[in-house]
Formats: sequence, structure tokens, C-alpha cells
Amino acid sequence: MIPEGRVYGQEPADVTADAGGQSRRAALAALAFAATAVAIYGLFASGFGRVHPPDPAAEPAAAGQGPPAPAPPARTSSPEPAEPPSPRLAVIADGFYLTYLPPGLKRTGGGTFGAGAGGWARYAPAGSGQSGRYIVARVERGPFAADWPRYRSHAAVLDGRATVLHGRPAVVGRDPRGGRTIAWLERRGTGVRVRAGESLRKELLAVAASVKARVGD
Repeated sequence: MIPEGRVYGQEPADVTADAGGQSRRAALAALAFAATAVAIYGLFASGFGRVHPPDPAAEPAAAGQGPPAPAPPARTSSPEPAEPPSPRLAVIADGFYLTYLPPGLKRTGGGTFGAGAGGWARYAPAGSGQSGRYIVARVERGPFAADWPRYRSHAAVLDGRATVLHGRPAVVGRDPRGGRTIAWLERRGTGVRVRAGESLRKELLAVAASVKARVGD
């Protein structure tokens, strides 16, 4: 008969040794569990796996930047500006010419007064028949242009008003043949008159101011 508390075939010393081995295994398992728990706690404490909310301090700066600036438009080559037109020259006579004429006017008549006496030219729209749209310029040379008082009387400007043109005394008023006229002594012995039709009366001074002569004439 086997005594109570004993296993058949196992001596008391063997039972004691088996109990000691089980205690060690239990202690090792508890230690491994504790180490695992510490490692897991460390991971969660460090924030691993958490979704971090956006930094409120950084949001205003990003919002203030606004949408990205649009790309600058592609540069296209533009044509070079054209050269300004050269002054329009209209010959009167004896080396005198105009550098300005109202648009649409062309020389429609003119001639000379004789050798060294000057000449004249008329400008109007070609074939338009507009009797009030014309410019007539005259260059006059002779004893009557010896000085300003004599040429002023020769010019016979009606309702004349004294003025200055090219730095010289001049008179402007109505012309006995119609329209408006201006006369001045360009130099001793040479007088100039310019007449404009009524529709071009506002252009009279501009045309007269553009009268030029050859250098040394």
C-alpha cells in the first residue's frame, strides 16, 4: 500500500526538487510579464501611435500666407515702335517752305512774281471744291519791304492786330480777298504773308510759324 502524499515510484527528494523547479519557472514568467508591461507602458508614454493635433501657433502663419501666387504671364515680344514721320515740307518760293500743313491739303497752284521778286503757293484739298479750306503763302521782295512800316502798309491787312512772329513784328487780321491773314517782315527786303480760308482760320498761326528759309538765304 502506497503511503498518502507520495507518488508511486518518486522519492521524497524528487518531489522537493520538482516543487523548486516550478517555483523558478513561475518567477521567470512573472519577471518576463513585468518587463513586457514596462516596455508597453514606455511606448504609450512616448506618444508612439498617437495622432497629434495641429499646432495652433503654426496655423495662423500658414493661413496668412494665402493661396500661392499665380505664375507671371509669358513675355511676348512686341514690335519696335515705328520711327516718327519726318516733317512735311511744302515749298513756297525762293527757298522758303512750310514744315506744317493741315491734313488733306496739297499744292494746287502757285508761281513766281519775276526774277528775285518772290513767289506764291496755294494748298487745298485736291478736287474737293471746298472754297473755304485753303492756305496761300506769299514771299515778297522789293522796295516795299525795305522796313516794317512800309511792308505793313503794303500788306493791307484789315482790322489788323499787332503781334510777334519768329521774334519779329507782325500783323494779323482779315484779308481783303477773304479769310484771315498774317504778315511779317522776315528780313530787310523780304516780307511773308500767309492767308487761310475761314474753315482753317484756327490753323493760320501754326502754318505761319512753320515757315522756314534756307540757311544763308
